[in-house]
Parts: sequence; C-alpha cells; structure tokens
Amino acid sequence: VRDDDGESDAQNVEVVARNVAPTALIVGLSVAREGQALELVCDGLDAGSADVLTYDWDLDGDGAFEIVGGDAEQAPAFEQQGTVTVRCRVNDGDGGVAVAEHEVIVSNEIPTLRLETDQAVGNEGAEIVVRAVADDPSDDALTYTFDFNDDGIIDQGPDANPIGRHIYPDQGLYVVRAEVSDGTDRVSAIIRIDIQNVAPSIELTTNSPVDEGGQVVLDVEVSDPGDDTITVHWDFDGDGTIDAEDEPVDGVVRRT
Repeated sequence: VRDDDGESDAQNVEVVARNVAPTALIVGLSVAREGQALELVCDGLDAGSADVLTYDWDLDGDGAFEIVGGDAEQAPAFEQQGTVTVRCRVNDGDGGVAVAEHEVIVSNEIPTLRLETDQAVGNEGAEIVVRAVADDPSDDALTYTFDFNDDGIIDQGPDANPIGRHIYPDQGLYVVRAEVSDGTDRVSAIIRIDIQNVAPSIELTTNSPVDEGGQVVLDVEVSDPGDDTITVHWDFDGDGTIDAEDEPVDGVVRRT
C-alpha cells in the first residue's frame, strides 16, 4: 500500500487453491447394429486451465476400463446384440476424477448367405454337394437347413453343418433352398441343379451252346442309378423288330 507522501507498507497472505474434479459427458448415438463402428466422444471439462485431462474407457460394459490414458474419441464395434453401458473416466492428474456412462442398444445384424456348388449339372443317382457360405458381422452361432427340391420340407438340418449333400433319384431341374439362422434372424438363398438321366446298364447271359431242339435260357440283369421304370425289349431273331417286352423283378429277367 502506498500513500501520496511516498510511504508504503506490504503484507503477504497464503492462498490455498483446492483442486476441482473435472466433469465428463459421453456424446454419441445410443443405437448401433452388430459389427457397426459407433463414434463416441468423451467431453471432459476442468476448471483448472493448466490441468491435462486423460481418458480411460470401458467399451464393452464389463466394468473394467480396458483402455487407460486413451483418446477422448473412440469408435467401438459391438459384436453381440443387447444393451451395453459404455463408461468414460476423466482424470485431471491431481486426483480429480469424473465418470460418465452412455447406454447403447445394439440390434441384431442379419447374416448374408449365398450357395455354391461344383455340380450345377449332375447325374441321377450321384451325390450332389452344395455349400452354404454365410457371413455374419458378430460371433453368433449359425445353423443351416437345406430343402433340396424347394417343396417347403427340410431335408437336412437344422445344424451347424454348412455342407448339404443329396442324391436325386430322377432327372429334372431342381431348386435347392438353404437357410441360415443366427438365433434371431434368418435368411435364405437358392441355387438350381440340373440332373441328367443316366442310361441303364444290362448284362445278358445264356446257357449257349445248346443242341438243336434244346431249350435256350436267357438271363438278363439290369441296373439304373435312378428310380426309372426299366423295360427289357427282346429281339429273338436279330431282325431289329421287338418281339417281346419284360419288366425286371429285382433287376432280373429270365426267358426260355
């Protein structure tokens, strides 16, 4: 203090500045889909202009801060549907701490599905293999079903096997429909299979040679990879004209 005569006096006093804890607020959307990155910002404010704020994050909602001293901005992707409580802890370096919470509702992401085969054209009686190729952004357990003629009846599954196997007993153009489920949603896909006819096989045996006037016995064994009806045509004199017809019994015909 100084007066107008030039005299002065001074006195010192000690001032104690107490730390004030920062504040924290998480800014970002409250909804997300499985596998989608969600941008979140932890808005930390501190009354002390000299304080350097640091940020800890609990992004999976388990109560543990797995990121310590991280950035104020994070972009987590949530792998499972449900409600996740994200937490941000702001430290001012002087013992002041603030924790903010932000609830995120994670909805299911529908898987995608396509079908593949190396046997788009196959033969009746032969096994056809169809692969279901699914993609799911989360770690959901996927199950598969196969309907090999698209008649609405499941022929294989539901199980975790993405490989469908089927034998078509007859020729034709078939539609294979497969479906994948992640436990919440399901999606289907189709692929067309062209099954070709396969000619039957025949084996003819006889008791030849026989004496003149003796009885000739002709035995025929036939097989077909499909379930076709087989008819045996006979030309006994080799003139190219059908002389008789038989339907095999258990694949066998005998003529005498």
